[in-house]
Amino acid sequence: MRTARRLTLLALAVAALSGCGSSGTADLASEGRGVFVSAGCGSCHTTVAAPSHGTLGPNLDTSERLTRRQIRTQLDAGVGGMPSFQGRLTGHQQDAVAEFVYELMYHRR
Repeated sequence: MRTARRLTLLALAVAALSGCGSSGTADLASEGRGVFVSAGCGSCHTTVAAPSHGTLGPNLDTSERLTRRQIRTQLDAGVGGMPSFQGRLTGHQQDAVAEFVYELMYHRR
């Protein structure tokens, strides 16, 4: 009995700490929006969600849809005229921006 109760309590604690559900990705996307703005991404990219009106890079409200991994790779390596953000942003910040951009691309209206 005690072991089952302990396992249940442990499972509940892990679920609470992991931010289960969609709120974890929503929080990360919200954080990513802030990083997007503070890192100056809007000087090149347009999106209503930031709001920004850059014209050098793709318009994120209408561009092709990319996976989280593709977005993260572009942030890390840089693509075409886009600079690499490796060393400029932490890995977590890059993950947050990737989640923000991903959410933009897949929740268009």
